[in-house]
Amino acid sequence: MNCRSQLSVRREAILQMSDYRQNELNNFIINNMGTPFHEVHFNSIASKCFNTYAIYLIAYKGSDIVGVCPIHYFRNGIVKIGFSNLVIYEIPYGGWIYNKDEISIRELIKCLKVGWREKLVYRSNIVMDDNSNDYKGFIPQETVILDLKGDIDDIFNRLNRKTRNKIRRASKIGVKIRYLSMSELGEFIRISRILKKRIGQPCYEEFYYKVFEKYVTEHRIQCLAAEYNNEIISGGILIANKNFSIGWIPGRKADIPNNLYQNELLFWEHIVWSKRNNIKYLDLNGLHQKKLPHLARLKLSFSKDIRRFYAKNYNRVRYKILSSIQNIVKKDI
Repeated sequence: MNCRSQLSVRREAILQMSDYRQNELNNFIINNMGTPFHEVHFNSIASKCFNTYAIYLIAYKGSDIVGVCPIHYFRNGIVKIGFSNLVIYEIPYGGWIYNKDEISIRELIKCLKVGWREKLVYRSNIVMDDNSNDYKGFIPQETVILDLKGDIDDIFNRLNRKTRNKIRRASKIGVKIRYLSMSELGEFIRISRILKKRIGQPCYEEFYYKVFEKYVTEHRIQCLAAEYNNEIISGGILIANKNFSIGWIPGRKADIPNNLYQNELLFWEHIVWSKRNNIKYLDLNGLHQKKLPHLARLKLSFSKDIRRFYAKNYNRVRYKILSSIQNIVKKDI
């Protein structure tokens, strides 16, 4: 696929890559501010768990890699749908990771071509140097990040006074943070299942276990649980590389008193763990100020640094026609 002179884009199937190739792409992703969700091993696990045909778009200038983008395909009858991130399976970010000294995101976006029987659901990485002109026609979405520069006391003192008091209060009244091992992960999964049932979302337990098993030996994943009266009441899974530590999978019991402040203590421990592992940024994974105002206020009490990521669907008129015909046929059968 030729997008511009001297720029070419190739497709490579993830599950057919050699170990050397996987490591080459992972190094590129990490060195160019990619998230764990862009990495080969993570997408390999996702592909196997959700039965996708997973590829990377790999952009070259000459013989040098200048950009990579994971895509997962599902076949739906005579049409297929690709996702640059499997948002339907709790994978928040995707899109191009690229060397900004060699290529622009505008050039790479022009390479997102779809076939006449294909739809692509594209979602970008967290955009750290936002220029909305690069994403004309895209739908902006928001997240909150915390810069982890400085020592841990400096970071604590940068929090507002009310948040610091709530963190102290939680500890004083007996809320404790536990770091759960692989063998204890089921304790967190139980409260995650409670939360997902309450909000009408499925819980992908096999996926969580496989990702945890892969990354725990590299000290790049951690399940933190808030415990009160010897019972786990809240928690979350953090997944990380050197760029981002991301609050990935949440869990929470119902009917927790409002004055325990367990989530403030839990978020603080996210910062402590991330700082201990020399990570640049903590990402609180989404900001929905209208849809989830209470959670938005909690996140913004830790940081006011709001960043965007962008979404857009690509398809052709023929795809829409074929998809409509296929849906009519299915209804008539």
